[in-house]
Amino acid sequence: MAPLPFRLHRARPLHRGQSDPDKVQAHHPEIDAALAQAVVWASEAKNLNLMSLYEGRIHRRMERTLKMLKQLQAERKAAFQQAVEEATLLAQCAASQGEPYNIETDFPPEALPPQFAFSLAEIARRAAHNAAWETPKSTSRPPSSPSARLPETFFTRPPLPIFDAPGALQQRPRAQAAEWDRRSFLVVCWDGRSARETS
Repeated sequence: MAPLPFRLHRARPLHRGQSDPDKVQAHHPEIDAALAQAVVWASEAKNLNLMSLYEGRIHRRMERTLKMLKQLQAERKAAFQQAVEEATLLAQCAASQGEPYNIETDFPPEALPPQFAFSLAEIARRAAHNAAWETPKSTSRPPSSPSARLPETFFTRPPLPIFDAPGALQQRPRAQAAEWDRRSFLVVCWDGRSARETS
């Protein structure tokens, strides 16, 4: 987009100078240069047309090349991710059986695809990271499990009524209002084992 305004401004003096550029002497460097360009524009119209045609072809070729590059990069990343997942599963299987895991025996270089440009050390590093990340998630229990629920006493406290009747605001005593405000700002501190109430 940036060269387009420049080309439009340059086309105006070229078009004006096409009428009779040889007979016009402006005795000014910039004007004489514009008139000379007009002469070239008129005499080399075919070559200029070819230049525009070549420019369009080069632009389309660059777009196709960029698209192919992005596709190859996506395929390489997908192959790397698949290799990391396989190495992670094999390492976990070997650890469960108490055996050491050697990535070179499972991923020899001749068995990898030709476009695979990642090293085995990088695969091993990512696999170790994934295994270390999945271990805490597998051992920790979600809060929704039966053994990690809140104590029953947390739910057995009767709620304080806000309204005596629909649409009628209850005039609560000061002590009852303070107790309600305290329960309204109840903070549940959950550490995975118990819950406690802090006023």
